[in-house]
Amino acid sequence: MHNWPPWPSGFHENCGAHHQSSNPLESQLSRQTSFGVTVRVNGDSRAIVLRVLDCALASFEILAGLIDVPLPLNKIDFILVPEYDGGMENWGHITISQSLATTGDDAHLIYLIAHEIAHHWIGNRATIDSWNYICLQEDIADWLAIKAVKALLTDEIRLQRFQLAQYVEI
Repeated sequence: MHNWPPWPSGFHENCGAHHQSSNPLESQLSRQTSFGVTVRVNGDSRAIVLRVLDCALASFEILAGLIDVPLPLNKIDFILVPEYDGGMENWGHITISQSLATTGDDAHLIYLIAHEIAHHWIGNRATIDSWNYICLQEDIADWLAIKAVKALLTDEIRLQRFQLAQYVEI
């Protein structure tokens, strides 16, 4: 069981209803952000899908507040992919490592989800005109993702472990 941090004020009241797939081998849950974007997560395990959905909604709310530019998007789908390492965003669609969602610590999962969501503003909505500057998109998405981790991860020891893990294997 994961010790989730407290969510932003009023977060659960704004989330909307759950939807679960009728396929017993697959779970799909969805909720809506306070600003009207439906977030859907698809995967094999309802518990893991719910973990990703909670992280995604909380990250989306924090990023929307930081960026303060409306996102012209009415839904975003997260798909948990087995035998895949990392995450990748496309407009309205994010793939996430099923392994990270299942066994990864909260900080790394929040970081990856927030980083990929940030690319919907930085990289999809506004993008660079040359590969020479791709580091700008990645650095801004990293900076925003770390802000989300710090806002959601209130345990100082866990936050320090996350920050240290960026430089050494722990």
